[in-house]
Amino acid sequence: MFSKLIIIDASACVYTGMYSKRHKDKSYYGYPVGGLHYLFRYVVTALAQTSHVIVAFDSRSFRKDLIDGYKAGRKHDKRVQSQLEMAYEFLQKSNVACYKYDGYEADDIIAWAVQQNVDNYLEIEICGNDHDLLHNVQRNVMFRSISSNTTSVYMVNFEKAIEKGKTIYFNTISAYKVFCGCNSDKIPPLALQCGLRGEEIYDKYIDFLREEKISFDYNTITDSKLVNIFAALSGLFTTEERLDVLNRVNLVYPAKCPEGITLTGTSLKEVNANELCYTLSLFNDFESIKCLRYRKSTLAQDDINMLRSAGRDLLTGAFEVDRNQECSINKMDSFEEEDLFLKDV
Repeated sequence: MFSKLIIIDASACVYTGMYSKRHKDKSYYGYPVGGLHYLFRYVVTALAQTSHVIVAFDSRSFRKDLIDGYKAGRKHDKRVQSQLEMAYEFLQKSNVACYKYDGYEADDIIAWAVQQNVDNYLEIEICGNDHDLLHNVQRNVMFRSISSNTTSVYMVNFEKAIEKGKTIYFNTISAYKVFCGCNSDKIPPLALQCGLRGEEIYDKYIDFLREEKISFDYNTITDSKLVNIFAALSGLFTTEERLDVLNRVNLVYPAKCPEGITLTGTSLKEVNANELCYTLSLFNDFESIKCLRYRKSTLAQDDINMLRSAGRDLLTGAFEVDRNQECSINKMDSFEEEDLFLKDV
């Protein structure tokens, strides 16, 4: 058995870094690197601690086809998207375990990684800022918040740590979201014809579990079938409302892992040190280079040209055009060419 596995939500790290006071203004040859530095800090720290690491990346989710407006209104930042693409490409080249699957979110991949590795490690730590990840918290799995607005959660503090003034019983976070909805994901609270709504339904669900003497051990309580059984047997739901609950379960709970997918972590010994040093040097992350006791690589002119070109594409809107996205540049004269070269740090 191994000591520790650290699983990192790449999108959460890059987004948090891009909006943090310390990293938000960082750029190198005109290309923003603050989000990358924030992500690399977690990856490199995990490797330096002799832990195994997995980095999970988002793809367009199948959930967008299940409900109108799923995660609608979330701010799209092309700088974040670009850095995530860079992170996936260059960390993979460094032989860091990076996983991304079409149709699935990082939350799904993280859940699969926990399921496949929970018996192989004394401790698993999930780094992110999304309450959906709390579905994975159990005896040897904890959630480490990367945001000051979110609390780190263990099995022992689960009930009181998630939301101030509320009790969410171990580990019913996904059931809670089915009934109470989620503002961030644009899922409204469930409202029944019998007059019950949101948290009232959740309280009835907890009463049902106790009356039926359902065990609150992790594998039992996180089984989505319990929510559908409650909807079918409680007498509170109409047929249409039971179908709504089924749809919400598919929306909220982690997707089933497709056959043939195996998720394993990478240790520092397995990393391609030359490639990782090059990657950290390319994006000017001296702190991470120092942490691993590497020596910064000298960039070739082609590397510098690549960074300048990527920065230019973000400024002109070419990045979005290449991906068939709506361009956010309204005035092509809103920047000067020298802006690409004067903000290096």
